[in-house]
Parts: sequence; C-alpha cells; structure tokens
Amino acid sequence: ANKGIVQQTINNLENYYTVNPGSIVMKKDDNQYSSVEFNSTTRGALQKKETVNKVVGIVYSKSGVPRLKLSNHFYISAKKNIVGKK
Repeated sequence: ANKGIVQQTINNLENYYTVNPGSIVMKKDDNQYSSVEFNSTTRGALQKKETVNKVVGIVYSKSGVPRLKLSNHFYISAKKNIVGKK
C-alpha cells in the first residue's frame, strides 16, 4: 500500500467508532480537545455524562487512534465505552 494514502491504526479498533455515528451521547464524563492529538495543551471543556453531541466526521491521531470530530469543531474520544450512538 502507498504510505502516502494509507493510515495505520491501533490494534483494538473494534473498541472504537470508525464510521460516523451521527450523534453520540456521553456514557461518562470526558474532556473534548482542540486537536486530534489529545494532551494537556489541547484539552478543552468537560463533556458531562448524558450530553448529546453531533458528530461531523472521524479523524485519526498520528498514532492511528480514531477521534470523533464534533459540530463545535472540537474532538472527543471515539471509544465505545466513553460514547454511545444516539
């Protein structure tokens, strides 16, 4: 495969949303981030459990971890134990 057009992903991909779920509900409190690279510098507001968010796309971090891009232009984890399809 051409490395310029292929994204390497993590091994446990089945634990993440890899297709846009449309809308999600937070299963537990978690922060949103201003970048797909989650760290203390990019950490934003806390999304509380039961909060509903519109997802506009799925993007991947440099290390191949899927992230959900929200309609507010922030990113949140795509882990199925943190967010659920609404």
